[in-house]
Amino acid sequence: IWGVAGSGGQFFSGVVFEFDPATNSYFARQSFELEQGSGMSGGLVLHPNGRVFGIKSTGGLSGDGTIFEFNRTTNQISKRADLNLGPDGARPIGGLAQSSNGRLYGMTSKGGANGMGVIFSITPEGNDFRKEIDFDGSNGEEPSSGLLRASNGKLYGTVSRRGSNSGALIEFDPEKKELKVVSVFDGLWNGANPGGRLIEATNGKIYGTTKTGGVGARGVIFEYDPSNNLFKKVHEFGTEPSERPAAGLSESPAGKLYGVTSGGGLNNLGTIFEFDPATSQFERLYNFELDV
Repeated sequence: IWGVAGSGGQFFSGVVFEFDPATNSYFARQSFELEQGSGMSGGLVLHPNGRVFGIKSTGGLSGDGTIFEFNRTTNQISKRADLNLGPDGARPIGGLAQSSNGRLYGMTSKGGANGMGVIFSITPEGNDFRKEIDFDGSNGEEPSSGLLRASNGKLYGTVSRRGSNSGALIEFDPEKKELKVVSVFDGLWNGANPGGRLIEATNGKIYGTTKTGGVGARGVIFEYDPSNNLFKKVHEFGTEPSERPAAGLSESPAGKLYGVTSGGGLNNLGTIFEFDPATSQFERLYNFELDV
């Protein structure tokens, strides 16, 4: 398992690390220099060329983030692009998604023509960075997650705001370069402040979470079916108690979804939970404790 830390390491700008679950062994493979990027990062994406790619939300030449490549054979980090508060976008968020055209796509939360963020793409070689589209308010602003490549070839993500709404789920067609708002979050019934990783489950539907909103204002799990454009809230946090989901969802081979919350639970320190899309059954599996 490979991942990226936002800070620490030799230069205090984070590391690329490897964890072996068979032996519970952790290895910090390479430290980021500030010029290569720092700050929080989304997950890594494995390219067919065998290398992994990711983003850093700050650092780089302008301090507004970078796109990087990591070679697992040589443990070498190579910066592929610097971002800045200019028209190409700044402060990338989440991870990258690889399209069928071979390009890597991502989003920034700042910069662009309107200062509201952009969708961008880059070749794995890093020699062709493109701004694909500007967020302008009507199509959302300030992305709050990375992009998910779904089986239909479209890319999905979330934004923090869209007009008076408390965020939105968006869809981008990389071939047609078309962006549309799939659904908006109203702040009450279907949630507010979407964030964390989106996933496409084996049932073909897309799932995600909001940090707040819902009737109890403690967040929701939502579902979107690309085949019929049906969006719905499938679970509301707060009754377990468990609240403020964070980081997104993962799916087990059995088709159940797992995630964490930053609050609630027996100690009000957060929980690990399980949700079954087939039955809508929710179960709190673990309560975080200070001394564990």
